[in-house]
Amino acid sequence: MVWDKLLADTDLAGYRAGGHGRRIGFGYKPAIIVVDMINLYASPRFALGHGDNVGEVIQANARLLAAARLKSVPIFYSKVGLRSTAAEKGIWGEKVAGSKGITTEADKIVDELAPQEGDVIVTKPKASAFFGTQLAGMLFYLGVDTIIVTGLTTSGCVRATVVDGFSYNFRVIVPVECVGDRAALPHKVSLFDMDMKYADVVELQEVLNYLEQLGRPQFPFA
Repeated sequence: MVWDKLLADTDLAGYRAGGHGRRIGFGYKPAIIVVDMINLYASPRFALGHGDNVGEVIQANARLLAAARLKSVPIFYSKVGLRSTAAEKGIWGEKVAGSKGITTEADKIVDELAPQEGDVIVTKPKASAFFGTQLAGMLFYLGVDTIIVTGLTTSGCVRATVVDGFSYNFRVIVPVECVGDRAALPHKVSLFDMDMKYADVVELQEVLNYLEQLGRPQFPFA
């Protein structure tokens, strides 16, 4: 995996001794959660929009979403909202200077992954797509047992969403090609940590194979 040779064998031995990194596996009713694939993080036009692999992440997400739509798997997107006041920005506005002055264009989901009819967009106030939103309730209502989490950034909002999803007892899957970050080190470290504790980090092809074998559409939307 991308984190190979990141840790010394002596460090890895501690994880193995603790039984970390066991496979959770896929369940029966999946949903896709696309975290913050918005211009603010994906486009170099914005202060927070940089990362060498963003283009590849967009392409990988497009493949995943196309496969999910063929099976009528529900798709959820998260955005950050305009957060025009200090109260809405909260402490994030103090910690990350580039978060100030978010515009409608900055908060727009990238054109290549534009939501379609039946998709759900969640505006989240903090890093996790679960925190302060109705996401968990909607997933419970649909009977979802597996969430496939993608998007930006691996070490930030993706990881926060993964941890919260795990805390709600969902089976959490992270397709490695479908997430990205501003730098390689936090990307790799976060993927490793999630795989050890909170999720199965797998190759995109494994997820596509899983979606292919699903039976009739799980969640037809009106």
